[in-house]
Amino acid sequence: MRSLILAALPALSLSFALPAQSQEAAPPPLSIKSSEITRLDTLRNYSADDSLVCCAVEVLESGPDHDFVYMHILLDVEWTEDIKRISYYGGNDIKLKLPGQSDPETFLKPWGSMDWFPEVRTSPASISESRDRKWPDVDNDTYLEAVFTVPSDVTEGTLVIGKKDEPKLELAVDLSGEVTEFPQAGSLWDIEITGLSLVDEVVTNHGSRDQSVPGRVRPLIGKLVKVDMTLTPQRDLKADRLNSNNAAAFTSKHVWLVGPEGLPMALVGEERENGGNLTLSSSNSSTTNWQGEGTTGQIERSYYFLGSGAPGEYQLYFKDVNVDSATLE
Repeated sequence: MRSLILAALPALSLSFALPAQSQEAAPPPLSIKSSEITRLDTLRNYSADDSLVCCAVEVLESGPDHDFVYMHILLDVEWTEDIKRISYYGGNDIKLKLPGQSDPETFLKPWGSMDWFPEVRTSPASISESRDRKWPDVDNDTYLEAVFTVPSDVTEGTLVIGKKDEPKLELAVDLSGEVTEFPQAGSLWDIEITGLSLVDEVVTNHGSRDQSVPGRVRPLIGKLVKVDMTLTPQRDLKADRLNSNNAAAFTSKHVWLVGPEGLPMALVGEERENGGNLTLSSSNSSTTNWQGEGTTGQIERSYYFLGSGAPGEYQLYFKDVNVDSATLE
């Protein structure tokens, strides 16, 4: 029947142009330049929102028949005139295929990622990068920082990268190696107490362009203990470092003071000064940057804690390490 209709309407069939075929999508323009694979049995969760990092840290466990695999992979991006940005989300676009697996629904998804070594975050990894404005003279690479949980006897796998209903890129990865441990995050810093004292109150000032609002913090229970310190990272801790700049980071809740009774004191806040205004913050994030030989990322900070204020030895904890102590007379 179809052939009869076409024969009866030759002019009509010629009056419509055939639709242009869409260009076939290509796999992600990525290839591995270098990779470091680390197998671990446990991981410390350094999120200050999930536990008291100094004294009751959460430890993630892979289980008796599985290991954690941390992938630190440098990827080359084949930029073109048409490819200006790439973005792949670990929950959907990045998976690990193990030997014998063929159904994409069974491929493993990354449950963890890393911004600052060795602090794994419990959020899926991603790959995201933009083409440099000076391309092709400047050719940006990108990193994949991902954590999977794999069976203990698995020694190889295939990374599968690509968006749904588009061609996928498959990259073989060697998962062999002995199970090891990451260093404690606090051990990668040099911390020194430079002052320890009792204070009756903290005078604060909240301001804007037009006005200033003074205030003060006085303890209703216990006493305020002020601790001054210097914090110096021993090395660059940025996991996906692509340039010569060095950086390290921490939050207010990564610093804790333990009193002479042997118990952690309540954090009142980190002293913050901005434009002549002084405030206290218990949720501040600090990043220190340094570059070049002979330079360091050393910074100074002051914290206030609430406790008994009793004389004796006070222990300073940074993240998960007892880093220094001082005596309050």
